[in-house]
Amino acid sequence: MAGCMPSVPYRTGNMRWWPVPAARCRWNRDMGRQRQIDVRSLVIVLALLVAACSGSHISSRRPKGAPAPPAPNLHTALPAAPGRSSAAMSARVVLPSPAMTAGSSMPGRVVVENNTGRAIRVSGCWRLFQVALASSKYQPAVAWPTCSQTFTIPAGESSYPVTVKASYSQCSPGRPQGAVRACLPDRQPPPLPLGDYHAMLFQVGNLVPVPPAITVRVTPPEPEPQLPSVRTPLPGPRFDRNILDPGEFGRRGVGCYA
Repeated sequence: MAGCMPSVPYRTGNMRWWPVPAARCRWNRDMGRQRQIDVRSLVIVLALLVAACSGSHISSRRPKGAPAPPAPNLHTALPAAPGRSSAAMSARVVLPSPAMTAGSSMPGRVVVENNTGRAIRVSGCWRLFQVALASSKYQPAVAWPTCSQTFTIPAGESSYPVTVKASYSQCSPGRPQGAVRACLPDRQPPPLPLGDYHAMLFQVGNLVPVPPAITVRVTPPEPEPQLPSVRTPLPGPRFDRNILDPGEFGRRGVGCYA
């Protein structure tokens, strides 16, 4: 490297030269090499950055006619719309009154919500649902007729009529047999005891989840109205219309008869 000379001083004409020490000369050479290495490293780093930027720019471009990437599906993240029932099938019992007299009957209906979006066909006999009164001391014996019929439960809301009776579900003619009460003279089951009962839904198979029972109070039967007694009047005497003269009535001695 220029400027690195022996450390012995020398003279040239009128000028006296003081050479740079050998150690300092080596330091200058090392610094030069380090600067060259740093410059090369900087150039390599800049080249890599330029290549990365150009590559990302090229990849972001979509060739003409190429299909666009699919958009994210946002529908799955939205909450479900509120509805009357989230279950596929549901039912509720509707009664006109929360009370009924012992031995009487009351019409009702079972409202079914079919949220499956399609009609459902089931097999039964006469009816698919029954509603009966029950309590902690009385459990009805619900009977189903034996036949085969096809019922269609349409999509949406449908209604099925039922009859609720405040009487025992069965009876024994003549005398009671175990827990079965004796029938009335007209062979009908006797009325239920007074108190609170639960109107429970019974169904063919497991069509719908069992809804909550409705509390029904059985009250005393109303007394029958008493009709006033009507006496039949005794027949009175009738007069003969042909007799116009009252004196004639006395002379003839006739004119009326029983």
